Amino acid sequence: MNCFKVFLMVSVLLLVACDQQKTLPNVTDASYYQDVLLSFAVDEKDPALLRMRRLAQDKHLLRVGLNTQTPPFVMADTDGKFHGLSVDYLHRITELTEQEIQWIPYHQLSTLLKDLKRGKIDVAAGGITDTQSRRDQGMLFVPELRQDELAILTGFAKDTQVSKELYALIVFFVLSLMIYTTLNYRKLKHEDMTRMHRFATAFHETVAVHYSRDAKIPWHSTRDKLLDAFQLIKGPAFLSLIITFAVVDYLRADYEVKNISDLQNKVVVTKAGTNTVRLLEQAPVQVDELRDAVMLFLQGDADVVVHDASMLRHYEHIAPQNFRVIRTGKNLSHTGFVLRDAQLALVFQEAVEHMFIMGEYDMLLYGYALK
Repeated sequence: MNCFKVFLMVSVLLLVACDQQKTLPNVTDASYYQDVLLSFAVDEKDPALLRMRRLAQDKHLLRVGLNTQTPPFVMADTDGKFHGLSVDYLHRITELTEQEIQWIPYHQLSTLLKDLKRGKIDVAAGGITDTQSRRDQGMLFVPELRQDELAILTGFAKDTQVSKELYALIVFFVLSLMIYTTLNYRKLKHEDMTRMHRFATAFHETVAVHYSRDAKIPWHSTRDKLLDAFQLIKGPAFLSLIITFAVVDYLRADYEVKNISDLQNKVVVTKAGTNTVRLLEQAPVQVDELRDAVMLFLQGDADVVVHDASMLRHYEHIAPQNFRVIRTGKNLSHTGFVLRDAQLALVFQEAVEHMFIMGEYDMLLYGYALK
């Protein structure tokens, strides 16, 4: 019965590993794919590329306003250097058009868009949603992320409740396995085989695991004993791990929240000044930065965070033990670079199409877990 002790020990270790302290994850200081994108070969004689550069020659220096702290679009490291999907995108665009960039950070999206209207900046970037109301104000959008939607960031059930239920299910599973194996063992009582081989055969019938060695061949060496022991343990061990992971995932998930309608009587937090505020039925708690919203959730001061799926998936990607993102299918949209100059917008449009055709667009999405 040593295999059952091994199973119990593995299960306990898994429980300990799952009960991790929830902390707000740190984003990487390095750009994911900037170096890779900049290494792509460029055909200097490409007519489309020459056209882009000819259109862009009147605007050698681009003043880019960044909507800061909007992961994975724009993030800042400890030295204040910006990186992210939008930053990588712009680096590649200006590499194609032979332009230079001046980064101008903004902490408020409303201020960023006002300065764009006033001509203080040339481009606004950083997960800005393309809406009809903004287009009506004369803003030109060049697609950055072609598909986005409203999503809910939630977590998992309380660890104390999960642990009790999980322990009970593990005990139930082990007892059932033991009883079934014992019954199969008794059926083989009069078979001409050793006790270990009889038990191995019974266990094989119980868990339907392939047992490649002939149970009626006697042991000849220590190596045979080790191989038999390995064949006996490997199947149940892998099966136990799979079942344990499935049980942990099921019990830890907070299935009370499935869509927007389930947020009644929940404390909802979102970023101020976004379309999310008007889409929610109840008044949410509004904060200036998405990071602050996530921190409120981790501290237990909010039940869920509601925002764009692209940004919330960033947190789920870097800390899946703390977060779970639920897509709602509502407010389908895309984000884009915002410009006022029609000629510059045409340059950006052609550069983006070039990146899409060359596969660089997909590479960026894969790099930031958006594909």
